[in-house]
Amino acid sequence: MDFNDDVALDAPTLLPSRNNPNVGQASKPAARFPSVGERVAEYEILGEIARGGMGVVYQARQLGLERVVALKMILDSSDDTENSRTRFLNEAKNSAALNHRGIVPVFDIGYWNGYPYFAMAYVEGGSLADKLRDGPVHPDQATRYARQIAEAIQHAHERSIIHRDLKPANILLDANNNDVQITDFGVSKFTGLVSDVTQVGEIVGTPHYMPPEQAGHDSQSVGPASDVYSIGAITYTMLTGRPPFQAATPLDIVAQVLTQPPVRPSTLNPSIPLDLEIITLKCLEKRASDRFQNAGVLVEELKRFESGEPIRTRPPSMFQRARVLIRNHVLLASASGSAVLMLIAVAFLVFVTLYRTRNNLFRVESELVETRELLETERLIARRYLARGVTPEADHVADAKQYEVDRLAQAAVLQFDLHPQRATQLAVASVKLALRENFDLPDEACMVLLQFLDSKGESFEFMEGDDEQYRLIAPDMVGKCEALITEPLTDEDRVLFGVYEGLGDESVLPERKP
Repeated sequence: MDFNDDVALDAPTLLPSRNNPNVGQASKPAARFPSVGERVAEYEILGEIARGGMGVVYQARQLGLERVVALKMILDSSDDTENSRTRFLNEAKNSAALNHRGIVPVFDIGYWNGYPYFAMAYVEGGSLADKLRDGPVHPDQATRYARQIAEAIQHAHERSIIHRDLKPANILLDANNNDVQITDFGVSKFTGLVSDVTQVGEIVGTPHYMPPEQAGHDSQSVGPASDVYSIGAITYTMLTGRPPFQAATPLDIVAQVLTQPPVRPSTLNPSIPLDLEIITLKCLEKRASDRFQNAGVLVEELKRFESGEPIRTRPPSMFQRARVLIRNHVLLASASGSAVLMLIAVAFLVFVTLYRTRNNLFRVESELVETRELLETERLIARRYLARGVTPEADHVADAKQYEVDRLAQAAVLQFDLHPQRATQLAVASVKLALRENFDLPDEACMVLLQFLDSKGESFEFMEGDDEQYRLIAPDMVGKCEALITEPLTDEDRVLFGVYEGLGDESVLPERKP
């Protein structure tokens, strides 16, 4: 199928539906239409410009103002005359409500031999569909056209009008091919009204350029993001020379719109810049919530690209690609979908089990490290006391208390990097016991307290190793540390490190727990 012909670039606006199988097939007019040189009200017919499923467009001269206009007249459809007229008048009304350089203005509306017509500005350059017959356009030109289309559509959205049928045939070019203007608001939707010009069951739009929510009969979800999709499809066509999806029949195209991702534009045209491809594919996301939420956001992104600034749009993540893959390919067949879902569930359970095992292993390794540190502390203190040569006449209780002071201080030093609050509490216990028993204050414990206070923005003037100075500031350090500690020692910590309440008040130390 040649996608440079009229059928591909401007497919039928309304596809057949269950209620009306003839929708989308142009009927022969039941009455004579004006010929060249004939007058329609104050307009002289100069020639026919185009003919479509709902009307015919003439080039005409407005006699009073001596200007050339485009005159659109409705075709008589015996199957759906009243509905066609409603759409025709809807186009005129919605077009007249808009005033933007990128939208073809409507001048006048009237009747000729009982058939409605309206006059609008005549755009000399032809349509974008005509231009695309020669192949894709340069990326810079495609970007400019896409931005101008988005600016015009944003103007319509701000006035609660959704076009719903954006396509190259409805984009007109000026004589120099520099600027574009949008036309044909025949199936546009005014979001402020509950009623709609379409019938239940009809698919509104052109298959190559309609978003999934229109192709899937979900008219309630059609909104600004729907037109953004169509702008993306037009941009894709300008960059590659073909629409995002192609198939033998319109219904096959609709099926692809609903289920298939488009081929990356750079696969068809390697000269397309990466940022422009990312913007285009963002517009073509299946879910409306994944696209640019309105044409204004798209305009800003295209402006950044044109000016050479970094765009804000990021390519889809691996998770998003996997989600699309599952939705579009795996779940189409219920049997294979169920099997894959079961595999996913099993994989998830395996992942959870591995995750828990890993966490348990990490916890065991942490406990092993703590045990090794505690053992090293005990060995260090034991070597220190063995070196003292304790005699049988020595005060074993006092010596044991000194042992506890030093042991807690060493444990505080080893714990500080991983558990600063636990280390600080061990240091507090060491200093408290040393003050109570009038022992020399352990340098290690004092340094831990000073480091903890420094991390909290508290500072003390001191000289390392000066016990008298330590004794002066120790109570203040201990009090401030205890006020800043927010994680109290657990019972397990107390058993592990031997921090006992009332240590030094008993003549016999409590039995150490394993």
